[in-house]
Amino acid sequence: MENKIEVTVLMTAYNASKYISESIKSVLNQTFKNFEFLIINDGSTDNTSLIAHSFNDSRIRIIENDQNKGLIYSRNLALKEAKGNYIAILDSDDIALPNRLMTQLKAFLNNTALAVVGSRALIINEKGIRTGQKLDVFSGINKIKVTLFFENTIVHSSAMIKTKVFKEMNGYQGESLIEDYDLFYRISILYPIENLTAYLVEYRIHDTNISIQKRKELDKALFKLKRKQLQKLGIQANDEHINMILDNFKYSTFPMEKYFKMLCILKYKNTEFLVYDKNTFNTVLFDKWYNLIIQKGHIKSILFLFRSPIFEWRIVTAKQIRKVFKISLKSILGTSKIKS
Repeated sequence: MENKIEVTVLMTAYNASKYISESIKSVLNQTFKNFEFLIINDGSTDNTSLIAHSFNDSRIRIIENDQNKGLIYSRNLALKEAKGNYIAILDSDDIALPNRLMTQLKAFLNNTALAVVGSRALIINEKGIRTGQKLDVFSGINKIKVTLFFENTIVHSSAMIKTKVFKEMNGYQGESLIEDYDLFYRISILYPIENLTAYLVEYRIHDTNISIQKRKELDKALFKLKRKQLQKLGIQANDEHINMILDNFKYSTFPMEKYFKMLCILKYKNTEFLVYDKNTFNTVLFDKWYNLIIQKGHIKSILFLFRSPIFEWRIVTAKQIRKVFKISLKSILGTSKIKS
């Protein structure tokens, strides 16, 4: 029998009284109406429960945890409570734009193989004012899968997940603070994920964001996830390897030779196990090598660029070659001036 409810909007809240009213209103104002709204109050000690219960809408269903049990427990209540064919996540301090649910459902209808559909996001401050900043996450199924190896490219509050896939994955698992990243990574190994180019949510930045409060715990959790991801590629990584991935080959902490060797290992192992689309993965690796060359500004930059096996003619652009050549030339001229 076909499910009569199309979407379950899932919101978990803990001491969210400052923002939750706006968030709830944004869901109730959706252009798409066939949804249930599941709100999990995770043992809040402020007015969160009172505010949630003040809304008179039959689509709202509120579950009260008898004490604070954490995000993973609360979000996983959807494994048994969700009645919709899809689960749309919205954090209790973020805003869903009016066409969010309708737009994402159309994406699922256009590609029934999709397991997750996310979107880009507009940044708002504590007062709900747009800052002008945006979360312009990657789109493209293969690109997203590869990018999830290096970083989370899904805005959690924008994610709509196929319910049967969410249950198949046993919901959120792994380390606290990155349970969303862990979930999307696990899904991406088995199913396609897409990000729409539309801005469908407003993501709020404020002083109580978990990632700001608990940076050390977050880094520790990411370290464990990176080790697991590398093992999936058949790489028994040491701490140095993991730190290169965590830095996303951005900060030039290590010598170029070490970065190059790590990129080669990644390329060889993916060629062997084919976890990721080969062309997409190799292109991303080359782009990271190119960005490192630009950062270093070395006299041998042009030689680094053409170094096999990371270099491939099908990947490199004329613009990249010109830029690296200029860097090498500038370094040579600078060295000549010093000598003279």
